[in-house]
Amino acid sequence: MKVDIALDIRLASPLHIGSGALADSLADKPLVKDARGLPIIPGSSLRGKTRHACEQIVRSLNVGRVCGAPYPDDICWSESPDALCPVCRIFGSPWYPSPLRFGNLTLQLASGLPNLKDHRWEQHLEWSELRAGVGLSRAQRTAQEDILYTVETYRQTPALTYHGTIDGRLESREQVALLVAGLRSIQTLGGNRSRGLGWCRVEPTVQLDDKAHDLEELLKELETWTN
Repeated sequence: MKVDIALDIRLASPLHIGSGALADSLADKPLVKDARGLPIIPGSSLRGKTRHACEQIVRSLNVGRVCGAPYPDDICWSESPDALCPVCRIFGSPWYPSPLRFGNLTLQLASGLPNLKDHRWEQHLEWSELRAGVGLSRAQRTAQEDILYTVETYRQTPALTYHGTIDGRLESREQVALLVAGLRSIQTLGGNRSRGLGWCRVEPTVQLDDKAHDLEELLKELETWTN
């Protein structure tokens, strides 16, 4: 079954997904950006978050075994889909490639507004800000001396949303329903969530074999797992 999912992610608080490199930013922990210099949500970050959400859903339904990914001793090791747990059949394992591709999510103007390319957005939107933080000693539960750092965050604005796609093939509507349920259950992305960053809403639109499907009707497929 061919699967095409369009995603819009709307932020309710500033977001930080680190790049792991200083690049041209003054921050100790800069944002990951695309070639335009705009912050992005890497597909790998969304994929990992969605997988974790799907694992929790399968466990709550109590409909089968879920492996202990990403721990090597507990992850599904078979190359045969029939021997994999429900989550690995969607997201893959070291021995079984995922049938889905998670693309990077890039900033787009919300529907009804002019195209992002037609505006010098940087003159109108103050999207980036630096936040200061201190290193904490978990053992002593106190701030550590001489560890002060800055985190670059993307400041949310109603004019911009993150947009991306997931595409590939899945075996059944039940698998698609689990994937959609996982996406819709995501409430936060990125780091520093305990400090209020990364609260968001994920809005998927699904096409199966090039035909649009109602999400609520599709999610009813999960009920077949418990019957």
